[in-house]
Amino acid sequence: TLDAVSDSASESDTALALNRYLCASVLPLLTKECHFFRDADHASALLDSTLHTVYRLSKCRSLTKNQRDAVSDFLISFTSQLRPPMMTTLLRKLVLDVPALTENTVVPLRVLTNHYERCGHYYGSSGSGIHGTATEEEKRLTMMLFSGIFDSLAQRAYDPELFSKALPCLSAIACALPPEYSLGSSDESW
Repeated sequence: TLDAVSDSASESDTALALNRYLCASVLPLLTKECHFFRDADHASALLDSTLHTVYRLSKCRSLTKNQRDAVSDFLISFTSQLRPPMMTTLLRKLVLDVPALTENTVVPLRVLTNHYERCGHYYGSSGSGIHGTATEEEKRLTMMLFSGIFDSLAQRAYDPELFSKALPCLSAIACALPPEYSLGSSDESW
């Protein structure tokens, strides 16, 4: 995909065409057929690779609004089929990427909001969800996401568009975490 600066105009044209093809044909098809990814734990390496590749695509600055929407729709549909533990490696990346709150974080904010609304019981203290209970690492990553987004918003001037995306995400994360959970002062550098 595009976003690497190249000297050749033909390489750039090829990358733009690839982005158009992926976002206009491949991702809508995969979004429509996402139910096939449910209970596909036997192909976890493929699922993980797909998740991280499309997430990297979502960070491309060259995507149009429609392409970014196609990527976002796919990630929402795809992650809604995954068991919560399959999201751990992506959460590690998001802990670093999302608190920056740039125009490229709209897609991850949507994914996180959907994930935590869907899997709130998994992260709760009782672990009463169908997937069991979150590990300490998953809870720590979740709390680090909450703290990072909250601190980043606190340092910014009010931007209605950004806040309209970030506040539902913060709310979903806050509802997912058990009320007694907190980070220690040394945990944030984890």
